[in-house]
Amino acid sequence: MSLNFITKLLVLLLLPLLFTAVSCNKPTEPTTGNVTITVEDASCTEVWLKITAGSNALVQDFILYENDNKKLDITLKQRDTVIAIENLLPKHNYRYKLMNPNNISNETLATTLDTSNHNFTWQVFEFGHSGSGFRDAFIIDENNIWVVGEVYLVNPLDGTIDIYNAAQWDGTSWELKKINVVFLGNLITPPLDGIHVFKENDMWIGCSLPMHWDGQRWTLYDIRTTISPELTISKIVGLDNKDLYFVGGYGTIIYYTNNNFRRIFSGTPIHFTDIITFNERDVYTIGSNRNEPPWNPTLVKISGTTVKKIEIEGTDLPLIRMWGKSEKKVYLGGAGLYEGAITGGKINVKQIAKETIDWWLLGINGTDYNDIFVVGSFGWVVHFNGMNWKKIPNEEIQEFHGEWIRVTVKGEMVCAVGYEGPRKAKILLGRRIN
Repeated sequence: MSLNFITKLLVLLLLPLLFTAVSCNKPTEPTTGNVTITVEDASCTEVWLKITAGSNALVQDFILYENDNKKLDITLKQRDTVIAIENLLPKHNYRYKLMNPNNISNETLATTLDTSNHNFTWQVFEFGHSGSGFRDAFIIDENNIWVVGEVYLVNPLDGTIDIYNAAQWDGTSWELKKINVVFLGNLITPPLDGIHVFKENDMWIGCSLPMHWDGQRWTLYDIRTTISPELTISKIVGLDNKDLYFVGGYGTIIYYTNNNFRRIFSGTPIHFTDIITFNERDVYTIGSNRNEPPWNPTLVKISGTTVKKIEIEGTDLPLIRMWGKSEKKVYLGGAGLYEGAITGGKINVKQIAKETIDWWLLGINGTDYNDIFVVGSFGWVVHFNGMNWKKIPNEEIQEFHGEWIRVTVKGEMVCAVGYEGPRKAKILLGRRIN
């Protein structure tokens, strides 16, 4: 057998093994589909990304890329993870994806919000005499706004006092209203504290007790006789007109559903002074001691008929108001303005806008993260456009010896209510100039 034949035979025998070795050393392509990334929300300077991992991607290290540049390292330890990316630019697009040697996610596009403008026209209205004041407002539309409280008008002829407890804006002027109800056999015009409107013929008001307007008449529900004599209602929020929550003094939480009122025990004697919803599902209420320490700021999450206390870290000063779109970014106010995220049954807050908000904050509301109003003592008003907090100057809104105690915003309209000095009821109406 010739040497040439043996050489050819060895080549034929070894060639498959050579191909096998080469194929074994070829790099493995990363698997797609084991991890996905989506945009949860965005502000002018932040985006919130939700990462969903399959079982093959859990407990793995990933690199998050922003516009093809390495942004940060992430270790996935649970199926769903939400992360916040900060220090971004307004009205910018950002592309994000996750990668490691074994997995690659989809690429998602996040767009930050543009800033809003600080340009508004303002009107201030005054009503009543000593003891008057408005406590809450609700904007149905630009031509239909309701405010509630108490207004005392003195008849100059005989000195008698006429009592009103609401006012309605029709797009041109305010009309004082008397909302009368029967209580213990008497027709009364009670002071009003809170208002929530579903439509013109479906309105709820708090006056220590809940009141409802059905388009024909007002009905007062004396839940003190049916539930507990210590209950007192001040603020209201509705998930829909069949599911409402009422909060107030002495830790009062009342749930209304299927035409029934039910008490939810909060486990605290704190006076709840604000209540909001996130995602049209999650309900939060807040309150504090205000007269003397310990201030005991208290935040409670309400889910159906159960409550969970959210631990507040970062301050022990009074907190009486809150606003936000979701748990990812929450603003709390009272003795200053604070922001934080609710995670794992707690919120760690930091004080912000100290140079601008330097006194009692008594109202906060917004349309989005780039359009927020806060109001407070001495009649100051501050607007956040997504990048900076601007105090409205005196030449636009004159400060006074009194308080704006609530503010509400819808579309291009803003309405704040309160009182001045010898207790004149005051309304502030603002329209955005585009």
